[in-house]
Amino acid sequence: MIKYFAFQFTVLILFVITSVGCASAPTGRVRDAHLLYDSGNAGRKITRVEKFGPFYERVETTNGAVRTSYRPFLYTSIYSPKDNASAKEILWPIYSENKRGDYKASRFLFWFWTDFNTADNASRDRHWLFPLFFWGTTKSNEDYAAFFPFYGTIKEMYFDEISFAMWPIWMKHKHGTQTTTSVLWPIISKTEGRDMSSFRVFPFYGESHRKDKLDSRFVLWPIWNSATYYGRNPGSSWMLFPIAGHVDTENEERYLVLPPFFSFAYGRGDTPTYRNLNFPWPLFRVVDDRENHKRLFFPVFMHQWDDDGKLNSHWYMWPFVRTREARRGNQKENFFAFNPFYLSSEIYKDKDNDGNHETLVEDYMRIWPLYSSRKDLNDKYVRIPDLSLSKRSGLLSRNILDVFTLYTYGNDKELDRTDHELLWGLYTRGYGKDYSRTHIFPFYNRKREGDKTEWSILYGLFGKKYDGEKSSTRFLWFFGD
Repeated sequence: MIKYFAFQFTVLILFVITSVGCASAPTGRVRDAHLLYDSGNAGRKITRVEKFGPFYERVETTNGAVRTSYRPFLYTSIYSPKDNASAKEILWPIYSENKRGDYKASRFLFWFWTDFNTADNASRDRHWLFPLFFWGTTKSNEDYAAFFPFYGTIKEMYFDEISFAMWPIWMKHKHGTQTTTSVLWPIISKTEGRDMSSFRVFPFYGESHRKDKLDSRFVLWPIWNSATYYGRNPGSSWMLFPIAGHVDTENEERYLVLPPFFSFAYGRGDTPTYRNLNFPWPLFRVVDDRENHKRLFFPVFMHQWDDDGKLNSHWYMWPFVRTREARRGNQKENFFAFNPFYLSSEIYKDKDNDGNHETLVEDYMRIWPLYSSRKDLNDKYVRIPDLSLSKRSGLLSRNILDVFTLYTYGNDKELDRTDHELLWGLYTRGYGKDYSRTHIFPFYNRKREGDKTEWSILYGLFGKKYDGEKSSTRFLWFFGD
């Protein structure tokens, strides 16, 4: 008898837990980052959310993508069937993996590995046990291995091939047609390739030659540097560091005094409007390059803009205050930030292509760490507090930061629906056209949607459902009609 009641009690607890994870209203939830976005970075509307306190959350979106998170740090799984993409994070940041099609990239602590085709056991792969061990297989099915800095070869990673022995004593790397051999890197180096060559004994002497493009050399770098240019912008340059320098090409003349602090350049030929003044760099800069312009009085004031009106950006007391007005295609953004405490972004769209961006398609505001809100043409969603510094719900958010969000508000104009959620869904209140919901965990749950109404006490101790003229009753969790 005791075993029977223990079994009944266990089943009851499991039933209550799974019931707690009932769908909380997705009203106003629009974005969830990473693989819930397609390759075009399009936002996904969230259609269903299930929660169990701050520790469990399941999110479903309109394209069938699903994110499941067990917090804090324990486990997150994301799957997007339309994009054939997925991600996992286990005890983050200990383990993570990302898949898209047959491509898979994984990490366990400091071990990084990539399988470029999981459907083929003999396909290209790459392993890196940071910072010492490298091994893998190339596209042409060649194996390689390296134990840094003692000996080995690494292929198809940053360069086509890197070989070394007792680095920095000896190293050779290949990139395209270029092969560079270094002895006591970076002191002695020689590069050979198609239409180019270079040699250096750093810092004493070095020279580089690119056919029909450039001849350059240095002596006691950085004291003396000189170059001769060919092709579309022929000319020459020299610099005696830190005293003076001069650039004289077909499209530019530049004077340098105490380089790199003081310089003046003006354009000619194909770039007559170009000018670049540093007085001194990087504190004071004036740059005019065709239709693009910059004025920098670092860190007090910085201004960047273009003649087409696609960008108008200001910094005040960098990195604290920034304003930006930017146009991309038929969209325009008005942006203001007082980092890290306040940010607002308004995105307008020119729907009728008349040159006026009159339709507000996104309005985002964040008062960190207390509050964030995002509104588009149909949805509004508010989070209190919001510790994230990103508009998207990213890696940190889904693994830990969302634990600290205590209240959310959502509104959907299309459905004429509003929802309030407190303490991760422990209390929920919703209302709208043919819709109402009250949820007080674990005591009471009532939901009405259209002709359907259901309510329960203690998740099935007693409850009823109505669907038009039909009704059913449940009591003691397991009994009812």
